[in-house]
Parts: sequence; C-alpha cells; structure tokens
Amino acid sequence: MQDLVDNLTKRYLELQTKRSGFHSQYQEIQRYVRPNSSSFSLGGDATIGETQHKDMFDSTACWACDQFANGLHSSVTNPSERWFQIAVAGVKTEKLSRNVRAYLDDVSDAIYYHYSLSESAFTSALHENYQDLGAFGTDILYQDWNSNTRSLVFIPVSLGEAYIDENVYGLIDTVFRVKQMPLRNLLQLFPAAADMDGIKGQDPQKTYTLIHSVYPREDWRYGLSKTDKPFASVYWSPDVKGVFSESGYDTLPYHVSRWTKQTGEVYGRGPGMSVLNSIRYLVQMKKELMVSAQLLNRPPIVADEDSLLVPVGKKGVTIAPGSLLYKTMGAEMPQPLLSGSQPNFSLEMIESERDAIRRAFYVDFLIREKKKERQSVLEIQDERGEMMRQMAPMCGRIETEKLGPMIARSYQLLNKHRMLPEMPAEL
Repeated sequence: MQDLVDNLTKRYLELQTKRSGFHSQYQEIQRYVRPNSSSFSLGGDATIGETQHKDMFDSTACWACDQFANGLHSSVTNPSERWFQIAVAGVKTEKLSRNVRAYLDDVSDAIYYHYSLSESAFTSALHENYQDLGAFGTDILYQDWNSNTRSLVFIPVSLGEAYIDENVYGLIDTVFRVKQMPLRNLLQLFPAAADMDGIKGQDPQKTYTLIHSVYPREDWRYGLSKTDKPFASVYWSPDVKGVFSESGYDTLPYHVSRWTKQTGEVYGRGPGMSVLNSIRYLVQMKKELMVSAQLLNRPPIVADEDSLLVPVGKKGVTIAPGSLLYKTMGAEMPQPLLSGSQPNFSLEMIESERDAIRRAFYVDFLIREKKKERQSVLEIQDERGEMMRQMAPMCGRIETEKLGPMIARSYQLLNKHRMLPEMPAEL
C-alpha cells in the first residue's frame, strides 16, 4: 500500500505542475466570468459565505457566458428533442432487421428516460458544465449509478478541484479529484479509516485532503474482483499517507471535454480565456467611468483660504444635500472644480469591448434578432444551420470527448443493472 501511495503522490504533484501555467488565468476568469464557481485554491473550496462579486464592476462577460451555456445546451443537447440515437457500429441502420431496429429505439428511449429523471440531475449538471466550458475551456462531468434510486446520477466537477491528463491519442484517461473534508464526513464514507495512523483520536472537525484518483491500469485482466477493471479507482489522502478504498471501473466515469486546445497542452481554452484582456480592460474602464461620474456629480469645491467658517462643534465643511455653508462676509462664493472628463467617450470604448466579448461567446449567433415578418421553416433551419456551422469544430469535439463516452457509459451501467430491454438473439 505504501508503494501505491508514494506513486499516487508523485503522480499528483506531476499533474499539479502541468496545470500551474493556467492557474493565474483560471483565477482571473473565475473572478470576472464565473464568480459563483468553486475557487482554485486547494480542493476548490471557497470560504462559505464569502462575497464572490466584489470585483464584478461589469457583468457583460458573466452574462455572455450564461447565454453561451444556454445556447449550447439548447442546440446540442436540447432536453425537448432527440439529440442522439443508438446504432450498431459498422452496420448501416437500414440493413438491420426490424427486431434490431426496434431494440435500438427501445434502448435510446430507456437512456432518454433516465436522463429525464430528476434523480439523475442530468440537465442541471450538463448546463453547469457548459458554463465551465465557456469560461475555462474545460469541463468535467462525473457519471455513476445510484443504488438507492436505481438510476444514473450526474455530478458536475469544478475544474478547481480536478487535475487531468490524456493518453497518446489525446483523449483524457486520468482524473485526480481533490476535496477538503472534515474527519467526521470522511469516516461516514470510509468507517474503516477510524483506526488509521493520523486519524485515530483526532478532532472530528479536523480537515483532511481526500483525493479520488482514476487512471488506466497498465496490467489488468477480466475477472470478478473489483480491482480487475480497466480503470483503477483509489481514494486516498496525502495527509495520512494511506488508502481508504481501492476498486475499479469498466469505463471512465469522468467525462472531460475541451472547447479548443493547443498542441502539447492538456487543458482546453475557452472564449473566456480568448477575451481575458478585453475583460480586464473593460473592468478597468468601468472603474474609471465610475470615478468620472462621481467627479461630475460631486466635484471638489474651490474656495479662498479662510473664506469659509466652520460652526462650533463641526469637524469640517460638508457639501451633503441640505447642508449649510458659512462664508466670511464679502468673500466670493465657492465654485465647483470641473474636471472636463467626457463620460460619453468612455461609454463608446466600453461598448466596443462589450461587443468583442459578446462575439467571443457566440452570443450574436446564439441570440439573433427576430424578424418582424413571418419566417418559413426552411429559413429558420437555414439560420440554425449557419449557427451550427460556425461552431461545428468545437461541437464535434464535445461529441467525441464527452457525449459519445457518456452515452456509452450510460448504456453499460443500465445494461449491468438490467434496466434495458432484452437484446435480440442476432445481436
């Protein structure tokens, strides 16, 4: 076991180093684009009740990211439409028998049904993933089986609490998920850990780092043992140098997609990263505009020295509404000092940056101004087709990296728990 912990610790440090180049960018994007997401501190846990919007001087990027997620969700995985169909690999559907085609339709219906269950949380989890995809360029979805409700369950995983790696073909096959957890909660998950060194006799509220490591096994074989699986699953903690649980998966339970990525990089790049400079500039301009507006509304007062009298008990001259100014007899009236700033010019620059941010998040394609006259079905389809053509390369990556493996794992889990119709003999 100690060798396993040492190897996992070494691997964990390597994955941290791989993501270190993105860390500062992710922190800025989280601050300006996804303020309600988990932080990028260790384990991704922000202080409970901490204000997440203190740097949000302009909400354009946050709004654009939400619209991006809404549009992508409705276009690619619309809950009210059939957006996938089960087929037999390598065989055209029209060449299959009627029984096989009926079976494939029944399997598709079964998967759609489980995706629609409230217990699965599929729709909400996927929408949160799309928000992360727009902001950070990488999203992570965990899929497993809930024995209590006998249904699939989907959990969005914040990028702040996960480290990933890919295989030689560029597909993600390794995920280390990190959580900070009080000892009392840790023992609820792993009661046998109560006698481990570093845990026995400790305060129940003491926080430990729990890591779930999923990676491909180099030497595995088919068997009945829980460790005879293609993917290893190890729950461990670097705080106690011990393993809480070791098992495996038949398929990778974490589905990771990248919006775009550069050669040699593991993590993706999203619209939020592409316009990060514009977001910084917009925030700075908005702050300057607020200062200019304050100077115009409440300019400094210029008065001759000793021309104003301060009544007894007052600390200084105030220009608050309803206040009284006392001046020396014969002295000139105090005058406001106008700065000569032009907020309209600043507003034009701000609007220009807002347009750039909206375009980067494809808002102009996802939300189009509706024509006043009636449109035919062909016109509507043509507009939607144009929109999808603009996003086709990225949507294709989502299908390859997330949706395809997700549906395949859904089939495997439902088939394993006998939730699918009986397969025809010819299959």
